[in-house]
Order: sequence, then C-alpha cells, then structure tokens
Amino acid sequence: MRVPFIEFTEQKGATEVLPDDCPGDKIRAADLAVFLADQLTDTRYFRLSPFIASV
Repeated sequence: MRVPFIEFTEQKGATEVLPDDCPGDKIRAADLAVFLADQLTDTRYFRLSPFIASV
C-alpha cells in the first residue's frame, strides 16, 4: 500500500482506499494499524499497491 503523511495519534476514524490516486493528505496511525491487521485475512488488495488515507 501507499500512504500519505502518517499522523501519530490513537484516534480512529474512517479510511478510504483507492487504486490509482491518494484520497487524502494524511492517515492516522491507528487507522493504518487496523487496515494492516485486516489484510491478514482479507485478500482484496493482494498483490496490489492501493493508496489509503483517513477521511
């Protein structure tokens, strides 16, 4: 995955994932951690490099 600026906070919110363009200018560290943990069982983005950002 490709991420923008990582904001180090424990606050969680919604994320958006797009295949070809970054949907925002930052991602919260907690949101990134949840997304990465989900990818252990979700194969939707397997072998892809999507953009992810907090909404």
